[in-house]
Amino acid sequence: MKLHHTFLILLSILIHTSCTQYYSKEDFENVPKIDVRIHYDYANPVLLQQAETDNFRLLSVNVESASSPSIDVQESIAIELLNSYRRIFAYLSTISSQNWLSSDWEEIAINRINSSVVAGASGVKIWKNIGMELRDADSSYVLIDHLQFDPVLEHMEQHHIPLLAHIGEPKNCWLPLEEMTTNNDRNYFSNHPEYHMYLHPEMPSYEEIISARDHMLEKYKT
Repeated sequence: MKLHHTFLILLSILIHTSCTQYYSKEDFENVPKIDVRIHYDYANPVLLQQAETDNFRLLSVNVESASSPSIDVQESIAIELLNSYRRIFAYLSTISSQNWLSSDWEEIAINRINSSVVAGASGVKIWKNIGMELRDADSSYVLIDHLQFDPVLEHMEQHHIPLLAHIGEPKNCWLPLEEMTTNNDRNYFSNHPEYHMYLHPEMPSYEEIISARDHMLEKYKT
């Protein structure tokens, strides 16, 4: 699904409309809308049925999270939904950090990406477990510019496979709750102290994570 093309069309519509008139509630079903970040990890298509009615297109992103189904289950659900709702549904696959220390991890990751793309995935999502959970052989935290990612990212670059990355967290994550600037962050990190980096000074700093991200982008800026 060429979501980037759809986005450009939507953007032109929004610009034109903003110059001529305001939307009203009667316009809701007529205006095309895109949600580019949902986690559709259940097989029931009821949300997609509503999305069709409401003129939405949805991009579901798979993540390697302990609170989500396994990435194999997420993939299976996404493929099933894609086959039935291809006009309005797309998904991003992900890679597994399991067996990170094995000599064939890169090959396994590339094979998973290829299989997902053949099945219809529009790209790959990397989650914040890279930088905040995954450990290397020396117990150091693995950041996104680690050399072991290079063959995988180079393969994606060569085959024009898009990458969406949730690298780290907002800077609020490194502050005490009372100093955070939004209630949303305050509520999230209250409920997920394992990701509240202020409580874990032994983990990478905000600057280290962002620097690794920038270093990775510099490698593949072409």
